[in-house]
Formats: sequence, structure tokens, C-alpha cells
Amino acid sequence: MVGVKNILSIMILVIVMHNFVSADGLKLLVGVDTQNTDSVYRSRLTKGKLERENNEFYGYEGYIGGKLGLEYFLSRRNGVRVSIGVGYMNMRLLDKRNQFVLYSGVGVKTEADYLFNYYCGERFNFGAFVGASYMNSYHTKKSEHILIHQLLAILGVNMTIDSKHRLELTMGVPFFSQGFYSSDLYKNIAINKGFNSFYYGFSYAFLFALQ
Repeated sequence: MVGVKNILSIMILVIVMHNFVSADGLKLLVGVDTQNTDSVYRSRLTKGKLERENNEFYGYEGYIGGKLGLEYFLSRRNGVRVSIGVGYMNMRLLDKRNQFVLYSGVGVKTEADYLFNYYCGERFNFGAFVGASYMNSYHTKKSEHILIHQLLAILGVNMTIDSKHRLELTMGVPFFSQGFYSSDLYKNIAINKGFNSFYYGFSYAFLFALQ
């Protein structure tokens, strides 16, 4: 009897969910994502409890990569999305000679969002989204290496054309950042990032209906 009740409960849940799911339903997204910012990077070289040297470097970050994800609209206006992206990442830091030094590498980005369509038309949907993103990036220049972990709060607007083409403008607000610098002379020097600058980006995705 317990097994029959569980099966009936699942069937009822599926029927209820089917009535609330829009025609768009579950979709696979494949696209291109960008992310850029400028900020101040602070490093502190210590030995035991004795502080030896503090440095501040102004710099730029840039990211462009591919992304793959799933989105599911519970109704015509409300949906959720998860995605992962991998791409080229660079960082330009202003050194003591007042010249920008380029560190190139790779970035891995994961994101989860809540989607809201505030206008739904026959060809165009306009909406907004909020969420959170985690990015892990690795940069290198000869024998120098920088590894950075970041958490961002995400806010953006989007336009969907013919339920297939999605264009988005995104702003990211950093609330956690931790990095490490290593070279032939130094190992795992902590790098902290100033939170006075926002990330901004543009992305495109093509949507494939899965149901």
C-alpha cells in the first residue's frame, strides 16, 4: 500500500507540474559569455607574525568563453537556470614602472539564476534575472602564477527572440575574492581584491527545446 501511495503521489505531482510548466519548458543553452572589470589588487608578504611588505596594484580583468547550461520555466514568466563556462582569462596589472603587465590563463565559471519575463510577446520576451556566480581563474606569465577564487552576486536584463536566441547584459557585484601569487622567489602570497568596482558583461545563447 505504501508503494502504491508513493506512485500515486508522484503521478499527481507530475500532473500538477505539467499544468504549470509553460510551452518553453526545459531547454538546453549553448552560448558565449564575457566578463570584465577593473579593480585594485592588494598583496601582503609575511613571514610568521612579522609583516614584511604590502603592495597595491591597479588592474583589469577580462574573460571570454563558451557556456553550457539548462533552464526550466515553471510558468510563462518564472524560471530557473544553471550553467557552466570555460574560457580565456587575462589580467593586466600596473607595475611600479607604470606599465601594464599581462597575465594570461583560463577561467571556469558556474552560475545559478532566477529568471523573470516581465514582457512576453509572440516573437520577443524581455526579462531580468538575479543569481550568484563562482569563478576560478588561473593566470601565468613565465614563472609567475596567480590563482583567484571569486563569488559574485549577479543582476541582469535579457531579450529572447523567437524562443531561441537570448541576449543578456550582466552586472556582477563581488562579495568574496581570494587569490594567491607564486613565482621562483615567492610561494602562495595572499592577494585580496578591492570591492569598489563592478563586473559587467554581455552574452549570447542559443536555446534548444528538450521537451
